[in-house]
Amino acid sequence: MKSISTSPSALLAHSRSSGSCCCRSEYQNLPLHSVEELRQLAESDTPPKGLELPLPEGESEEELHQLMLVRLAFELAERKRSVAFHVLSWKSRKLSLSTLSDRFEEDRKTLGLEKAKLVKENQVKKSRLEELEKQLTEFVDVSLLFLSLDP
Repeated sequence: MKSISTSPSALLAHSRSSGSCCCRSEYQNLPLHSVEELRQLAESDTPPKGLELPLPEGESEEELHQLMLVRLAFELAERKRSVAFHVLSWKSRKLSLSTLSDRFEEDRKTLGLEKAKLVKENQVKKSRLEELEKQLTEFVDVSLLFLSLDP
């Protein structure tokens, strides 16, 4: 039986030569930037952070392995940056929600005080109207009494 070396480049060579991979790795299931995309990003005026330059250029197994490591490192850096962005976004959303909550609580208290003031004013006006109605009723009763006395 033929022994297989466990070095990454030997495993890569074995998987290519045998046509099927006996040892699939998790990185093969990850959605990565293609080599063409990676080369375009590397050649741009401002390469993104986390992209190790210069990119390996050759076609040897060692250089292909190094290129895969660069792709994986770049993908990891991008995902960390994405997670950091989402965490900051979540924190700012949380802060803005707590700020809104504080503002709404303040408004609720202010409106509660205003409502209590208006209720008190309405009670004072209601009692004043009841008193005026009583006086008016007395005035009408007295007027009717004078009219009935008049021969």
